[in-house]
Amino acid sequence: MAYIALFDVLGFKRLVRAKALPEMVATMSKVHTCLRASVAFAKDGPDLRGLSGDAYLAAHAESAELKFPSLGFSDSFLMYSPTETDHDFHHIVLAANKFVCLALLGGLLVRGAVTKGDLHVSDDSSLFVGEGLVRAYELEQRQDWLGGILDPDRIEVPDVYDPMRNICESYDILAERRYILMYDVPMKAGSASSRCWCLGWPAFIERMPEGELIEFLAKEQLPTSDSATRKHANTVEFFRYHRVISKEPLDYTTAGGLRFKVRRD
Repeated sequence: MAYIALFDVLGFKRLVRAKALPEMVATMSKVHTCLRASVAFAKDGPDLRGLSGDAYLAAHAESAELKFPSLGFSDSFLMYSPTETDHDFHHIVLAANKFVCLALLGGLLVRGAVTKGDLHVSDDSSLFVGEGLVRAYELEQRQDWLGGILDPDRIEVPDVYDPMRNICESYDILAERRYILMYDVPMKAGSASSRCWCLGWPAFIERMPEGELIEFLAKEQLPTSDSATRKHANTVEFFRYHRVISKEPLDYTTAGGLRFKVRRD
């Protein structure tokens, strides 16, 4: 078993058809750099203090000793943990959030999912197979926005910290900083929205104004359509919600556990 984060580049088919091969290779190489920089980010900031800037990440992306492997194939990008500890979960959430943001800043939109399941990757990364990979792909395909979710059936995020058991520390830190949060995730036609834990990627671009995000979305390579318009609108709505919820303090229960508030406007 491993933690698995799988992402797809939105509008990939149109990119392939519209760009010459050398230009396409340069574009996807940039996504690979974003992926490696994101994993390096998670490695260098496991306790969420003293987080490094993008310039540092880019400079160290190629030489970083990665905490967990990552690879890309066609329009899909994968990162996974060697084990399934809370520490691994902590790292993969950091890396997944950062990847969404770096890709966005690079002019590409990605959507993904984080799950836990079986995965085999050969030593030379020429073979990767497992039920967990299929699960992550299915979760990614259901969503109708930019970003990602945590598998609601396989990743249980406790909403109360029990100091006697001390099992939720990573979850508490991630939730306190809104790197993960509960949200009514928009799903594609035929599926109702699903309230579950998702990636809080706006926390990693907290200085970006909403207008700038809209400009980035407008540069995206998807053709103009009702589907693209809806996907953009869902993304902006989540961005706004994250801004609101990030300003709310945590609420401590009378039992001494930690419970955080989630408000829907």
